[in-house]
Amino acid sequence: MLAAALLGAVIASGAAERPAAPLPAISPHEWVPQPGDVILTAADDLLGANIRSASGSDAVYSHIGLVVLRDGAPAVIEATPFGSGRVGFADLDAFTRNPETSELLVLRPGTPIDARRLAAEAERLAATGVPFDYDFDMADESELYCAELAYRLLAIAGVAVGSLQWTDMYIPLHGERRLVTPDAFAHSAALQPVFRRQLSRS
Repeated sequence: MLAAALLGAVIASGAAERPAAPLPAISPHEWVPQPGDVILTAADDLLGANIRSASGSDAVYSHIGLVVLRDGAPAVIEATPFGSGRVGFADLDAFTRNPETSELLVLRPGTPIDARRLAAEAERLAATGVPFDYDFDMADESELYCAELAYRLLAIAGVAVGSLQWTDMYIPLHGERRLVTPDAFAHSAALQPVFRRQLSRS
């Protein structure tokens, strides 16, 4: 159900108009980005609603990006069905100020990470152009969805991703899958919250 809903939501979302005004910038007093920081976002659009619905009744977050250093500056590595539909880098400011985001949570590993190894693997995956994983198959590294990408990168960086909870989900044409959803990162003992933004909806 999730894969089919995701495809439909991508098509529908592509036709929708996005609000013109970005969210306010995050002050350095609120958050100084560090390699390994996990950025969870929730969106009120069709795509976000479908992902949250498939992730469980209490799920809040629908997308995830990971902070890495590129040429000494922080950037976000993500896997998204939009645009090229491949693993790639996003501008940190644009990622955190997306006008469609209704909630944003930044988490930080509770123990030191290997930032060099994280950056090197992120560069390799982006350069390879790994496709987005519409089948949500965590046993296949040739395609990656957002939470799968973050899971693998954090493991390579030395984060104890074993604390992440897996979810059983039915994927059409493939059957049951056990996978990690964006929401699982918010409940991991290996990650600590460092910044949160919630928008009031009238």
